[in-house]
Amino acid sequence: MASERVLDSHGSIVGGRHGESRYRDRGSPSAPVAEIVWRLTAGREALVRRLEVRTEEQIGIVAIHPRLQKPMRLVDWVYFVAEHADHHLAQAQRVITTLKS
Repeated sequence: MASERVLDSHGSIVGGRHGESRYRDRGSPSAPVAEIVWRLTAGREALVRRLEVRTEEQIGIVAIHPRLQKPMRLVDWVYFVAEHADHHLAQAQRVITTLKS
């Protein structure tokens, strides 16, 4: 179930169907936007560092994506993750713009 407000007056994420239980489990129903952006950036940088040491053979390994049930090479999965993250960042930007107006 989606939350009616995505950001509170302090710029913190509140509710939402993705990740809500994760934050609740940590005892915090919200996180500052800057912290979320930092986590996304840190995660992406860590992934890039791990990919930089892979061989072409390793990057070409095929596995079944657990949710999509489609075969994907590591390089395909990385592209999928980047596109998915960009989609959510664009969504967040639209919400922030709407709340500021």
